[in-house]
Amino acid sequence: MIIAVVAVAIAGIVVYFTVFRDSENNPKQIQLGQSEQTSPTPKNEGPVSPISGIACENWNRRPIAVTQPSDVQARPAAGFSEADMVIEMPAFTASVTRLMGIYSCNIPVEIGAIRSLRHDNIHLAKGLDAILVHWGYSIFAENLLKRNLIDSIDCGGYCDRREATGAMRLEDTSRLTGDNALKIYSKSGYRTENTSPSGRDVIGSKT
Repeated sequence: MIIAVVAVAIAGIVVYFTVFRDSENNPKQIQLGQSEQTSPTPKNEGPVSPISGIACENWNRRPIAVTQPSDVQARPAAGFSEADMVIEMPAFTASVTRLMGIYSCNIPVEIGAIRSLRHDNIHLAKGLDAILVHWGYSIFAENLLKRNLIDSIDCGGYCDRREATGAMRLEDTSRLTGDNALKIYSKSGYRTENTSPSGRDVIGSKT
């Protein structure tokens, strides 16, 4: 009986190391069908904004991403109520943040204030196929801009100053008018239609 038990135990160990152990180290390869390997066709063919999911006339216009402050002293801010999306992110390692308004469906009468660019903005704006609008930049952002990673506009040639109110600093008085925002499309030479797959592969309601 003892010999039989020992023989069964040895056989079990041999089977484990020769069969089950190999199967654990070599996971099963899953073969995808042809339909799963092909790139999906765009699901949003209009007239819905691929960013907000809201129907609009200019649904396929390439967005502009504008760097704007969140500071209390920069208020009242202009343009956010007509943005397709607003992104907030740190401007420094402390609690100071900066906003980035994404405008496509609607171009406001005024966007402001316009502030300097941070490197994180570049990757987010690139993912939305946006033309990035800023007034100045950090050294880290400048290094990325020199590599031509994104279509961008330094707003000095398109922006002006509005009258300061309350506790506004000089840098909080910068603004981009709607007319000048539209000039970016006509004068920059950049592509004006949003053709990015990431920008169009959004399911939206057409109502």
